[in-house]
Amino acid sequence: MNNEPLPRPIGLLDPTDRPGYRDSKRTELDSRQPSSVPKLAPIPIAQFHTDSDSDLSSLNYTITSEENINSLRPADSSASSTSSYIIPAVAALNSRPKLNLRQNHEAPIDPALLQNSQNIITQTVIDGFTGKPMVYKWLKGTTTGSGSFGVVVKTQLFEISPETNHNTDNNYSTATTVRLNKPIAIKRVLQDKRYKNRELDIMKIINQSFSPSYEHPNIIKFLAYYYSTTTSTISTEGDNQPMSSKPDNRISSQHDTSTTTNTYLNIILDFMPQTAFQTIKFHQLRSPEHPPSQSDNHEFMPMLDVKLYTYQLLRSLAYLHSNDICHRDIKPQNLLIDPHSKILKLCDFGSAKILNPREANISYICSRFYRAPELIFGAQHYSTKIDVWSAGCVLAELISGKPLFPGSSGIDQLVEIIKLLGTPSYDEIRVMNKHYLSSLNNTKFPQIKPQSFAKVFRRRFNNISHQRFHDDEILLYDLLSKLFQYSPLKRISAMEALVHPFFDQLRDIETLEQLKQAPLTSAISLPSAFTSQPLESSTEFLPHLLFNFSKYELAILPEINHRLVPSETRAWIRANYTDENI
Repeated sequence: MNNEPLPRPIGLLDPTDRPGYRDSKRTELDSRQPSSVPKLAPIPIAQFHTDSDSDLSSLNYTITSEENINSLRPADSSASSTSSYIIPAVAALNSRPKLNLRQNHEAPIDPALLQNSQNIITQTVIDGFTGKPMVYKWLKGTTTGSGSFGVVVKTQLFEISPETNHNTDNNYSTATTVRLNKPIAIKRVLQDKRYKNRELDIMKIINQSFSPSYEHPNIIKFLAYYYSTTTSTISTEGDNQPMSSKPDNRISSQHDTSTTTNTYLNIILDFMPQTAFQTIKFHQLRSPEHPPSQSDNHEFMPMLDVKLYTYQLLRSLAYLHSNDICHRDIKPQNLLIDPHSKILKLCDFGSAKILNPREANISYICSRFYRAPELIFGAQHYSTKIDVWSAGCVLAELISGKPLFPGSSGIDQLVEIIKLLGTPSYDEIRVMNKHYLSSLNNTKFPQIKPQSFAKVFRRRFNNISHQRFHDDEILLYDLLSKLFQYSPLKRISAMEALVHPFFDQLRDIETLEQLKQAPLTSAISLPSAFTSQPLESSTEFLPHLLFNFSKYELAILPEINHRLVPSETRAWIRANYTDENI
């Protein structure tokens, strides 16, 4: 490759350009939190319990630095932060573990735990669907993830009841206490009182778009939220030094005491046992005799799983994009997976935004390995197609087990993209960011020819003999070529990608029969209106959840509906499931 450096895009930022990058919040200029926002305070023991010896198979929602995505250790390798990066396959690697496929399913709660009030958290929350106050009771949980965003705690919700002090309509006031056993995750983030929390607003909008009888199967369920506060007191002496810093260790009579109150937003979500990142690593580490770093013979994710997860990701994006919601941080760590049922749910809407064509956005958004080229070129007016590019990066990573474009900086990310796709034309650059060309001052890009996807994925498809694998390879490269278009105008949409022939296997009756053998006893769903109607566990199957498109989804691009759910597939679903909407 020509070693001539590429022109630096306008407004390109990377961690080396931006002091305090790890602690900064990536939001638009009009809602940016001030740099003086205090760091996240420790969680009071009375509220949450962290068990360092807890079952490692329950660790999830981990946040891994994009610069160290190939490592299982975070940038901060302190003992306190390392445990949240350990995945089940690593924890028991020497024993060739089998994945705990049922860790998301309900297990009986020990009655002794409920008899001890110190084990129980009682909290008034705001219902995510109705906006009405409810009383939730859950057990003290374990911290499963932490980062600059806050912390995530896993626990068991066992009782829901209406808030008796709230004036309600007749429907709501007749509600009774419901006992259940539902695994939940509580995401706790620092809330600046001066600004709204965009993540909460986006999740409310998503919930409002659902009907009482329909929730999107591939978007994490937002159950409720509440606010909490912590107060800390800091004492300093008159000379602004800590009291303990005096040589004689005596406390001076002249000192200042300041009290700081921090407000936190707590978002209650459905719990999912793993992330796609963990699933990818699990397949890489299944063979202790041949670590991935030393052998090319490690096991890849089965192709059917790749199709299932990518299809569900694209379906979630199609729904969001139809509402002008751009996620802006699609990556394996934000894709939650139940490895038993093969269900995928998109989570973490902390970077999401409703895009307005007349409103400028920041270009420094999305984790680097999954960042669309128009963002690297500094575009401030972009579309939801940036998520489509990220989805292509995720697909490639599911196939190969490693990031496709592992740039070490913002500019190196562009180099990695050009090495594979070739140098973008000036017309493509103009579409990505029309203001960029004026900054070149007749500087020319080195002309790099595009490479074949076959070279990138040759390890995956070496020595294959089955005709389906050959067909998969050809169709995969065709789909990737449509996802990885420099021009967002030429890039395929998420809805269009769903009907690509690469996913035809999922619509095949033989495949549906195979998938039918893996039922999921779903976690109990909370009633949207919270009536006294009894709740029971239900058994759902993946084939049904792949094709239970709502009328709204079918109206997004109606001309492709006959390919989205072919007639023979629709007939099979109706014959096997009691859903007349399919």
